[in-house]
Amino acid sequence: MKSALSPICLYLIAITNLLAYWFDFMGIVSWSMTIILLMLGAYFTRYSAES
Repeated sequence: MKSALSPICLYLIAITNLLAYWFDFMGIVSWSMTIILLMLGAYFTRYSAES
């Protein structure tokens, strides 16, 4: 399950920024969510499957 968290975080970044653009919500909340999700996505790459 932890190996799926990195792509989930990266997809949530895209969705967050798309919704922020559509609804004109480009404030500090959108930026902070993007940075937090990016840091979480980078952290969970340690659990990605090694092949």
